[in-house]
Amino acid sequence: MTRDIGDEDSNQWAIDPWERDAEKEPTWPRLRVENCRIEMSKPPAALRLTIDGQAYTDLYTVNEDGEPVPCFDVLVWAEWRRLHRNAIQTGLTQIGDRVVSTVFTGIDHSFERMSDLSVPPILWETLVFGDPAAPLGAHRERYTNLAEAVAGHTRAVDRVLALAAMEHEHAERLRKKESL
Repeated sequence: MTRDIGDEDSNQWAIDPWERDAEKEPTWPRLRVENCRIEMSKPPAALRLTIDGQAYTDLYTVNEDGEPVPCFDVLVWAEWRRLHRNAIQTGLTQIGDRVVSTVFTGIDHSFERMSDLSVPPILWETLVFGDPAAPLGAHRERYTNLAEAVAGHTRAVDRVLALAAMEHEHAERLRKKESL
């Protein structure tokens, strides 16, 4: 079933857009959007949004070469994530009490993409876990491809190593000062 959204008469969401009644047509959510089309599969697990005739999704998987592949079915996407956990974790490094993790999120974090489909999806993310109050404790970077993600992971690891070396030097100076 295909529905155009953006009708002038309503911009309200239905209470339950997936509610089905054999005698009635389902109630569909309505948004005020121009040049946009939604196609829903049955059962309604898949949404296909088109903007100016181009397909849009914010869900992705990756192929064997690490290239993003758009996924229009949330159930297929979830199953792919369950079966390909190794493809999701791009890098994981522990340095003392800090952990640097780089993952393929599979969800586009680009806010510009809805208005400009030429903008590449942002699908990888590096986070530094540790004390959030410490330097780099809440560090995050996002990337559009696997090569950027690997390079970003290496940069984050180098920063954490440099910070750990500085902290170690500082601790040594304090110990020497206390022993005097």
